[in-house]
Amino acid sequence: MPKFANWNERDNSAVWSQCDELDLKAIIWIHASFVDDEIQDSLIPVISELKPSHATALVFAVIADKMDLSTSTFVRHVRERSCSSTLRDTCMRLGRRTRKRMFEMLLKLLVHIPRDQDPSELGALDALWVLWELCLGTSVVEDQDPYLHQSILNGVAELLSEREPFRLRRAAMNLLYESTHAWTYLYCPSAVGNIIAFARTCYRHDIAAADTFVKATTVVLLLSQWLDWNDEEAMPHHRQQLKGLLRDLARFLRQCNEDGRRYDERSAGKLVYGIAMLAEKDEELVNKMLPRVLLEGAELGLLDLTHEDRVMLRGM
Repeated sequence: MPKFANWNERDNSAVWSQCDELDLKAIIWIHASFVDDEIQDSLIPVISELKPSHATALVFAVIADKMDLSTSTFVRHVRERSCSSTLRDTCMRLGRRTRKRMFEMLLKLLVHIPRDQDPSELGALDALWVLWELCLGTSVVEDQDPYLHQSILNGVAELLSEREPFRLRRAAMNLLYESTHAWTYLYCPSAVGNIIAFARTCYRHDIAAADTFVKATTVVLLLSQWLDWNDEEAMPHHRQQLKGLLRDLARFLRQCNEDGRRYDERSAGKLVYGIAMLAEKDEELVNKMLPRVLLEGAELGLLDLTHEDRVMLRGM
């Protein structure tokens, strides 16, 4: 039991020992009490200054409030993965600026949460799942925000870094793949570079990461049609990187044909479309083997191609 010279010293000690808790309560009170957008937005930079557990509590309290749920109920639903439709519906009815604020808070939190977090606490995978469901909600609203989509794409692509746990990287890649309809018109050279690097890492893992490799390559193909080879920002992700990835893809698909391994059906059509768009942009970039192995796979019954897919491939 510490000794204090007077009551004032004791009270100061008590306050300082609880300052983190008091900070969190004060910030949550500010969020609940002020509707001014400028004040609400000012909470975003604070996230990285809080203890990770308190930053998580703040962000989840903000989202729970928008869903008209208590924070504890929302946390329970997130752990159970049982509030997908509620998250999507909430995102669809929110105003553009409020949606943007929620995404920015989640992206800031994803950077801040330790990767060795105690499994009993909310972690990066939980925050990413919430982000994923909100993305599915925002993708169907009429008031689309391309700059927000660009921010989300770049932020999630950062999670593909080799320093991240593979489980988190795979979850981030699944988010990008499932939301390709929201990204494919965006110009994001840095994100493309991150996804290429991740795809090639998956290729080196062979069968263990085969599906993730195909998904990552599909997203790269759909995004790469907008790259400008003359843009200095695109230089690190220049033609040679794409050429190497497409060579990996051709070898992978040829091996699938030789092994009689069926392709991921959902990816086949996207792959063909992405290859066709890239060939239209830069014919020399596309490996000549790619159309052949895809058509061969269709003949072997390893993937289903539409008539339009076959026509596109034969025309390359």
